[in-house]
Amino acid sequence: MKADRYLSASECARRTGLTVRALRVYEREGLIRPARTAKGWRVYGPAELERLGAVVALRAMGFGLSRIAALLSAGDPALPRLLEMQAALWRDRLAAAQRGLTLTLTALRRLDGPEQPSLETLCDLVRTMTTQHTPKALQDVMDELYSPEEQAEWAARKGGITEEEQQQVGAAWTRLVAEVKDFMAAGGDPASPGAQALLARWRALTERFTQGDPAEAAKAAALWTRYLERDPEGRDLGELALSRDVWTFMTRVAEATRAAG
Repeated sequence: MKADRYLSASECARRTGLTVRALRVYEREGLIRPARTAKGWRVYGPAELERLGAVVALRAMGFGLSRIAALLSAGDPALPRLLEMQAALWRDRLAAAQRGLTLTLTALRRLDGPEQPSLETLCDLVRTMTTQHTPKALQDVMDELYSPEEQAEWAARKGGITEEEQQQVGAAWTRLVAEVKDFMAAGGDPASPGAQALLARWRALTERFTQGDPAEAAKAAALWTRYLERDPEGRDLGELALSRDVWTFMTRVAEATRAAG
C-alpha cells in the first residue's frame, strides 16, 4: 500500500466536502469499504474514492441509502455511466431554463401590449412560469389539488420572498432532508428527542409557505404524499432528494409527537 495514494478519513472528508460522520454512515450501511492500515486506521485510495463517487452520484440523483445499497449489491456501477446520467439531468435542466426564459420574455411582451391582460391570462402566465421550476410529476399533482387561481396565489406568496431568502430556505431543506436520512440510517427512534428536534425544524420551514394555516398545511401534506407515491425516490427534486421513506418517517415522528401529547 503506497501511503501517498491513500487518504485518512479526515483528509478524505476535507477534500471531498463530506463529513467524517457521513463516511461512517456510508460504511455502516455497507456502501463503502475503506481499506485499513497495518495499525487498523481507515484509509481511502483510488478504488474507495471511485466507489464513494458512485454513492454520492446516486444520492445526488435522489436515491435513498437503502436503495443505493441494493444497487451496489448487484455490482459497482461504473462511475462514468453515473456521470453521464448526471450530465443528462443537467442538460434537461438547461433546456427547461431556456424554455423558462423564452416564456418569461413572451410574458413581458404581452404585459407591455396595448391591452391589459385578463385575470385568467395573468393566472395562466404565472402558472406557466411556475411550471418551469416544478418537476412535471409534481406539477401534475398540483393541477389535481390546486386550482389555477390557488397556484397563482401560491406563486405570488413565493414571489414575496427574496431570491436570497429562497436560496437560504432551499439550502435549509436540503440539509434537513440529508440529516433525516442520516438519522434514519443510524436507526433513530421516531419518538426520540433527536427526531422531535428534526420535526420542529421541518414544521418551521413548512410554515414559511403555509403561514401557519392548518388547511394549507394539510393540502401541502396531501400534495407531497401523492407526489411521492409516483416518484418514491424523489428523483426529479434535484438536491432536495426528498424520498417517500423520509416522508413516511417524518409522518411517524409527527404521530409519535401527537401520541405523547
